[in-house]
Formats: sequence, structure tokens, C-alpha cells
Amino acid sequence: MMQNAFAICALNLTMTDTDKLAVFHIMEAKVAELIHKSNEATWPIAENLAGVQALILVHIIQLFDGDIRQRALAEQNEVILVD
Repeated sequence: MMQNAFAICALNLTMTDTDKLAVFHIMEAKVAELIHKSNEATWPIAENLAGVQALILVHIIQLFDGDIRQRALAEQNEVILVD
């Protein structure tokens, strides 16, 4: 989980305009995967904390990157962090 979040952070820092859509696609897929996994089973506390931290890192990128679609997805997934 955290490895994916750190990879997304690194991709976000090094992306160019030509690969921006690919980075966003990867980000969306990893967030969907994380949310799906969290709904399937009960995680131990350490795994749950890692999942929340990973989601927060990606959530920040989606909110403040400047892309309207990413911001909308972050706002849609905000409910998960509030619960």
C-alpha cells in the first residue's frame, strides 16, 4: 500500500504534460484497488493505518494537482476518510 503511494508521489513529481494522463490513470487504479481491498476484509490496525496513510497521500495529490477530474474523485472518496 505505502509503496504504491510513494510511487505515485514520485510519478507526480517527475511527470510531464505528455504522461500526465497515464499517471492519473495509475493513481485512479491504485485508489480503487485500495478501497476495494479495504471493503473485502477486516484489516489489523497496522494495515488499516497504512491504508489510511496511503489514501491521504494520494488524496492530497488529487486535491491540489489542479486537474478537475482528480479533484472530483478526491472529493468523492473523501467519505472513506471521514468514516
